[in-house]
Amino acid sequence: MNVGSRAWLRLGVLLSAGALAAGCSREQAPAGGAAAAPAAAAPAAAMPAGPVLPAAASASTSAPDQASAGTGADAAPLLKALFGDYATGKEGGVVASLADPDQPGAQGLYLLERVASTVLPGGETVLVFNGEACDDEGSAQTAHATPGLLSMFVLKQEGGAWRVLRRNENFAALGSFGKPGTLSWVALGPGRVGLAAESGGTWQGYTSMFLSLFDVSDPKPRELMGTEAQVLADTEGACGGRVAECWDVRAHWRVLPAAAGARYGDVAMDFEGEQRVATAASLAAVEASGDDNKAVRTTRRIAGSARYIFDGKVYKLASGTNPIPTF
Repeated sequence: MNVGSRAWLRLGVLLSAGALAAGCSREQAPAGGAAAAPAAAAPAAAMPAGPVLPAAASASTSAPDQASAGTGADAAPLLKALFGDYATGKEGGVVASLADPDQPGAQGLYLLERVASTVLPGGETVLVFNGEACDDEGSAQTAHATPGLLSMFVLKQEGGAWRVLRRNENFAALGSFGKPGTLSWVALGPGRVGLAAESGGTWQGYTSMFLSLFDVSDPKPRELMGTEAQVLADTEGACGGRVAECWDVRAHWRVLPAAAGARYGDVAMDFEGEQRVATAASLAAVEASGDDNKAVRTTRRIAGSARYIFDGKVYKLASGTNPIPTF
């Protein structure tokens, strides 16, 4: 078993069943105890079409489950290394102080849950937590338009103890309802592990999702996809009789192998879906009668591809067209 595998299995024991679940007091979490029910975790949606890293360098979805329940594994030292004095929320998760992204130099209280983890080829462990602002009791203060706040920590186990090599607190705000969307690990380029996120939300029946990419090796991870990379538009929840256009379009994306000398590979997208347009006459009939069922729609199939190239700062659309509409 290599160093990365040992670190991952140890981490799986520490953060699996019950490691992040406890009572809701503001006292420091207990140092030990038998495993309880698993802490609430972000829902795992279907992985996007980007290439996932080989097993040796990617998060193992089964490793935590292989740790037998009731091991009494103590997560307190690891969490103490990450968060100092912390508490646990009423329904699980860690309550800790992190840098406030809206007030430089200030700290805020956040309810944190682990949403992604991987072991790098060098043996370093990467943990990604989603955070929601919370009160002293660990209750999230989240609204529809509230994004999830991602924090990333790089650690290494040395001499039986966890050493924090890097911390990026609240480095990205993604998604809605306090959740950052679907996360996955991808190979951005030679020796470069990327964190990918598909995030967005639904407003009054209009759903939009965007792709974000972050380089884990970057000391200060930043959004690499800019603002152009929309990967889904769906208006099913708003496609009533008086709506002229209805959309259901999505992208299947992947990171291509990097060219010789390139830092990152190109991002390729293939699109599929449809646009349904109500005829002018039927819209007039709907308005006159008030009967939404009089709308008559014609369907246009949508397909195509696009390629995004990294220009040294962000990815830019280099060829093809992204047909997904922005609402």
